[in-house]
Amino acid sequence: RREAEREGFAVEFPAACLAQVDETVQARGEGLHAAAEGDPFEDLRHLGWVSIDNDDTKDIDQLSALDGARVLVAVADVCDFVPCDSPLDVHARVNTTTLYLPGVVFPMLPEALCTGHTSLNPGEDRRALVFSFSLDEEGNTVDGSIRQAIVHNKAQLAYPSVGAWLEGSAPVPERIADRPDLQESIRKQDEIAQRLRAKRREKGALDFNLPEGRCVFDDRGSIAGFELSTNNRATELIEEVMVAANGVSARFLMESASVAIHRVVKQPERWELLREYAEARYSHLPEEPSSKALQRFLDEEKRTSPDSFEDVSLAVVKLMGRGEYEFAEAGVPGVGHFGLATLDYTHSTAPNRRYPDVLAHRLIKSVLQGKPRPLSNDTLRTVTERCSEMSAAAEKLERVLRKSAACLILEQRVGDTFSAIVTGVASKKKRKRGKGSGSPPPSE
Repeated sequence: RREAEREGFAVEFPAACLAQVDETVQARGEGLHAAAEGDPFEDLRHLGWVSIDNDDTKDIDQLSALDGARVLVAVADVCDFVPCDSPLDVHARVNTTTLYLPGVVFPMLPEALCTGHTSLNPGEDRRALVFSFSLDEEGNTVDGSIRQAIVHNKAQLAYPSVGAWLEGSAPVPERIADRPDLQESIRKQDEIAQRLRAKRREKGALDFNLPEGRCVFDDRGSIAGFELSTNNRATELIEEVMVAANGVSARFLMESASVAIHRVVKQPERWELLREYAEARYSHLPEEPSSKALQRFLDEEKRTSPDSFEDVSLAVVKLMGRGEYEFAEAGVPGVGHFGLATLDYTHSTAPNRRYPDVLAHRLIKSVLQGKPRPLSNDTLRTVTERCSEMSAAAEKLERVLRKSAACLILEQRVGDTFSAIVTGVASKKKRKRGKGSGSPPPSE
C-alpha cells in the first residue's frame, strides 16, 4: 500500500465513489442491465458467448462467440456505469489502471462494479460493446463493425483446461461437457485464431515466450512459492481475437471520430544493442530496425536453442522498451506498434481495469449514438499522458514487488546452490520515487 501511494496511486475509494455505485443500482432497479429506452441495443443473448481467462479471474471484461463465419467479441460497457466527470471517473483517471500486486489487488473501479455489475459474469445479462469481423482468404480481418448489445455469458472457462483440451492432452472442460455447440464454437475460434496468428507473424509481429509468474500463498497468507504459466492454444486464441478486436476499434475511431488513443511501441532506440546481442549469439540484424528481421532471429533462437529461448525473449523485450499511449488524429502520422507490426492499435477490450479502454468506449459510443465527443483534443492529450505515466508506474511497482516476494521465498534457501542466468547488470543507485500527484488531469 505504501509503495503504491508513493507512486501516485489512490488505493482507497472516496465515499462519493461508493455512494455513486449504490445510487445507480437503486435508481435502475430491475432494469439495471436492460437497454434504456431509445438506446440501440441489440439482443445477442442467444449466441454462444463464453469467457476464457485465468483460473482466479473475477473481473470479466470480454466474451467471444461466432455468428456464422464472423467472430464477435463482447466487451463490458463500463462507461455506462461511469459517466464522464462523475466521482468514479475522477478516481479512475487518477490511477488509470488496476494494480495486480503479490497478495493484493487495487482495482481501478470498486469491486461492486468490476467484479459485479460491469463484469460479464456467467449466467447474467449484461450490456456490452460488440466488436465483430470476418477473415478473407488470405487471413486478413475485414468488414469490422461495432454495435451495442445485450449479451449472456454461457460459460466461464480457464486457460489451462481449455488449452489442454484444444491441444489434445485433456478432456473437454467440465463446464461445456454437455454443450457440443459451445465446443464446436471454441474449436472454430481456435482455427481462426491460428490463421490470425500466422498472418500477424507474416507481417512482422513479434512472438515471445515469457512465462508469467505469480505468488502462491499458504493458509496463513504467507508466500509459499511461485507458479509459472506459459502460453497455450487457449491464451493464443484470446490474444488473437483481442488484437483483432482492438484493430477494429482503432480503424473505426480514425474513420468515424477522427481521433483515438493508440497503444504504441516505438521503434527500438537501442537497436544497435539488439544488433550486438544478435551478433554475440552468432546471428545478424540489419542496420535499420525491422520487426520481421527480429522475428526471424527469435525463430532461429527458438529452433536452435530452445532451453535458453525464454532468456533471449526477456533480453529482447528489455532492449525494445515499454509501450505507451499516444493521442492520435486522422491524417497525422503516428508512431505505430513495433511489436505488433501495425500503425493503428488501441486498447479497448479491458475497460474494468484500464482507463484508456474507457476513453475508447466513450468515443465509440458518441459515434454510435450520434452525440458530441465528451472530451476535447487538449483534454484527451492530457489524459493520455497520465495513462502512460501510471501504466509505467504500475509495471515498475509490480516488477519491484515480485522481486521482493522472490527474496522472501529465497530467504528460506540461504546456502543452497542454483543454476542461474544473468539477465541484466546495473550500477547500484538510489531508487527514485514517483511523483504521482494524486490528482486527475482536468476535463471539461
